[in-house]
Amino acid sequence: MQGIEDRRITLHQYLAYTDGKITEVFRNDIEGQIIREVRGESQKSPNMTVVVLDTDNGRTIAEVFEQGTEAIVERYKNRTDAWHVFAEWYNNLKA
Repeated sequence: MQGIEDRRITLHQYLAYTDGKITEVFRNDIEGQIIREVRGESQKSPNMTVVVLDTDNGRTIAEVFEQGTEAIVERYKNRTDAWHVFAEWYNNLKA
């Protein structure tokens, strides 16, 4: 990324459901950016230490996870993702 000025990214999140009769794919896009310095620690992926999502108040993904379960739960409450879209669809399907 050296020399790249526009560091904006879009993470595409997909979730697929099938019950043998119905197949649905749910998509959600999450905007963010790749920062220039590593912040936080991640055992899962070094990318988590350089990606800041617009909904994470300037923190890297790793920094959010370092804050513990409460921060992670709060993060998902305040951001629509493919799971939320699926849950709404599924609840309407069963209604």
